[in-house]
Amino acid sequence: MSSAPVDVGGGSDGSGWSTNTARSIAHSTNPPKFNAWKRSTRDALVFKRPRCRYRTSSCPNHSRRRTTTSSRLLFMGNKKFPDEHEYKRYISNHSGSANAYTMANSTNFHFEVSAKPDNGEAPSVTNPSPLLGALDRFAQFFIGPLFLKDTLDRELLAVNSEHQNNLQSDRRRLAQLEKCLSNPKDPFCHFSSGNLETLKIAPEAQGINVRDKFIDFYEKHYSANRMKLCVLGQEPLDILQTWVIEHFSAVKNKNLAANRCEEALFTEEQLGIQIFAKPVMDIRTLTLTFLFIEQEYLYESQPGQYISHLIHHEGPRSIISHLKSKGWANELSATARPISPGSPNIFACDISLTEEFGPTLIKEGLDCLRPDNFCVTNLLQDPVLLGFSFG
Repeated sequence: MSSAPVDVGGGSDGSGWSTNTARSIAHSTNPPKFNAWKRSTRDALVFKRPRCRYRTSSCPNHSRRRTTTSSRLLFMGNKKFPDEHEYKRYISNHSGSANAYTMANSTNFHFEVSAKPDNGEAPSVTNPSPLLGALDRFAQFFIGPLFLKDTLDRELLAVNSEHQNNLQSDRRRLAQLEKCLSNPKDPFCHFSSGNLETLKIAPEAQGINVRDKFIDFYEKHYSANRMKLCVLGQEPLDILQTWVIEHFSAVKNKNLAANRCEEALFTEEQLGIQIFAKPVMDIRTLTLTFLFIEQEYLYESQPGQYISHLIHHEGPRSIISHLKSKGWANELSATARPISPGSPNIFACDISLTEEFGPTLIKEGLDCLRPDNFCVTNLLQDPVLLGFSFG
């Protein structure tokens, strides 16, 4: 078995990630078919009040850092409401909240506001709730954003500050390690969050007008046919539909083709390897990572959810109960996450380890997790009782 140092992105892309994050990568002659690293978690959303969500389809991952910054800039003034604080002030004045986030395959904009009009009476056509005004302001993000220069400079500083705060985050560091060890021809491999070096200093040193680049990115990737809108309110559906048509019809449909990745996410040489990384915090995690099927068009069946549920099962004879009986683990989670359209999902099984589980037990621990050690039991009398047991 041989080992070599791992470069997790320091310097070459301006990300600032330390090469000391990963200590070594071990290759074996007959390696098991898995990659070991820690996956990132996903947040859960709870719907409480009238809200709106707008989802745009994926952009090429090499532009994801620009995607993230662009989504922040859309909040900051438009032709109809040029005051950069107008949207957030309106949302706040009506007991609401708003935000946006960018994932590997989409960007999500969302808000929620009070369900009742200012006079406290029931909403109606003549007495609309604050949702109407919020929709008007929200729609302008996708109709006439200004990309003001002063606003852009402040947002780039905010992005840089956020990145600096994340440099010691194990979740972020290990996610970047995962990217650096993927196929360099696939956009997934690139630095995704951005900082002042990658978004301003380096481009300007090359004579690039950064503001023009953001406007160009917006024009190339924001189109009605790549977007989905969901509106939830107390008003009758006919009224909600009328409001949506009134305020969102002006969003341009550029009939853009869907972005799809053609390259393999990992090369053959990048599969079947073990990766050892030294974290900043005192954590011990074993992660088994597999390529999984793309689930973009399987949203009705979601096979990854079934498999995740079975592996994550915590009852008697489950995986985690067996590991706990050995004194090796405290908890286990499993999930399949999308990367980008055209690419397979990544299925990751995270196991939080105890101090008793040392490097010498890795092979034994993996052997006990082999699929042929488990059986699936479906009790047809009660379809809810679907079991996955060790034995």
